[in-house]
Amino acid sequence: METNNFNGNMDANNDFESLEQMKQQMTMLKEKLDHQNVVNEKLILKSVKNNNNFVNRSTIIFLIIGIFALPFCTFYFYKSGFHWWFVAYTVAMLLWSIIQMIANKVKYNIEQYIDKDLVLCLDKMIRAKSAYSRQFKQSIVFIVIFMIMFYCDIILRAYAGGIDKGIAIGLIIGGTVGGIIGGIIGFSNNFKQRRAIDEMVEDLKEIQ
Repeated sequence: METNNFNGNMDANNDFESLEQMKQQMTMLKEKLDHQNVVNEKLILKSVKNNNNFVNRSTIIFLIIGIFALPFCTFYFYKSGFHWWFVAYTVAMLLWSIIQMIANKVKYNIEQYIDKDLVLCLDKMIRAKSAYSRQFKQSIVFIVIFMIMFYCDIILRAYAGGIDKGIAIGLIIGGTVGGIIGGIIGFSNNFKQRRAIDEMVEDLKEIQ
C-alpha cells in the first residue's frame, strides 16, 4: 500500500514538473515570437521609409527638371516661330505637371507620420495609389495631344513657307525621338513610384 502511495506521489511530481517545463517552453516560445514580430515590424517600417524616400527624391528631381523646362521651352518654342497656341499649351502642360508634383509631395509624404500614426499612413498611401494612377493616364493624354500639336505646327509652317521642308522633316524626326526618350524616362519613373506606393500599401496593411 505504501509502495502504491509512493509511486502515485512520484507520478504526480513528474506530471507537475512536465507541466512546469511546458509552461516555461511556452513562455520562451511566446517571447521569441514577440521578438520576431518586433524585428519584422522594424524591417517592414524600414522598407516603408525607403520606398517613401524614393518617391520623394524622384519627385523632387523631376520637379526641378520641370521648373527649369518651363522657361526654357517657352523661350525656345517662341523664338523658333511656333504658333502661340502650341506655346500656350506647352506652358499649361508643364504648369499642370509642376503643380501635380508639388501637390503629391505635400499630400502624400508620410515621413513625419511613419513612427506615429500607421493608420493615417495607410490612408494616405491608398489615396496616393489612386492619384498616381489617375495622373499617369492624364499624362498620356496630354503628351499625345502635345505631339499632335507639335506635328501640326511644323506642317502648317512648312506649307506656309515659314520653314524649309527639309528642316521641318528634321524637326519632326528630332521631336519624335525626343518625345519617345522623354516618355520612356517619365513613364519609367512613374511606374517605379507607383510600384513603391503599392509596396508601402501592402507593408502597412501587414502591420496594422
